[in-house]
Amino acid sequence: MPTSVELTGEQPRSRFGYRDLELATVGGYLLLAGSEEALARVSRVDLKQTARWRAYRAAA
Repeated sequence: MPTSVELTGEQPRSRFGYRDLELATVGGYLLLAGSEEALARVSRVDLKQTARWRAYRAAA
């Protein structure tokens, strides 16, 4: 969250848990944190593909 605060120049307005996720609003953004399984339920992003992309970028 510190990066989001730095980028927006705003402090979190709210922070709360919902089921097995942690949510926070910073500026106009909704931040979500949780396990891959929890995030996969609320996301259309294939997290395994995202992890592969990060590994690819780190190796480059």
